[in-house]
Amino acid sequence: MKGLFHEQENLEMEAKRIRDQNDHLTHEADGLTAESESSVISVSTKKNNLIQKSIELNNEIRSEEEHCETSKNQFIALSINLKKNDATGEVLDTQNNIEHLKDEYTQGRKKIGTLKLRVKENDLKIERTELKLKNLKINTRDQISVAMNKVTKSAKLVATYAAKIGSIETAKKEIYMEIGSFISANENSNNPQIIGVLNKNKLIVGKIKGLKKIIVFHRYLGT
Repeated sequence: MKGLFHEQENLEMEAKRIRDQNDHLTHEADGLTAESESSVISVSTKKNNLIQKSIELNNEIRSEEEHCETSKNQFIALSINLKKNDATGEVLDTQNNIEHLKDEYTQGRKKIGTLKLRVKENDLKIERTELKLKNLKINTRDQISVAMNKVTKSAKLVATYAAKIGSIETAKKEIYMEIGSFISANENSNNPQIIGVLNKNKLIVGKIKGLKKIIVFHRYLGT
């Protein structure tokens, strides 16, 4: 019996250590999952913002190209009309308008060039962000997988130790029953060895005698 008690005590201490370790590993896995989700959301949001920025820049380019095309068509038309018109005052005004439209066209083309450069830079940022997001998902998936494997192994150990402790409890109950049966059958024995055993277990003997009296009393009441 002492051996069983000692073994159970050691198993319970080890089981507690493993349970604590399991709780820590579970907390660690949950933390990794939450951190991963937060990071993925953050990078995904950045990527979406960059994509939206590229859309806005491309829309601005199309608008500027339409404006440039309009300015170009206008100064071409004015140039054609200028050749047909000999009025000095009108010629001067037309020339001024043509120069103004040409200047608008030139500035517009410069702006389009700048916008296209910004689109390229933004698209490179999108590519880098996509790569970062891909690597982040792979790395965090692997980290979480390792952490969850540890949790699973630890949980199995917890179950194993619980089963071992349960087996010891069952063995103790069986031994107690055998001791109880032995004492009950030999409580009035004259054998010195048996008397010695009974004296060492006076507390159990007393409980058994008390139970017998209760059983007899209830039987008496039943009759």
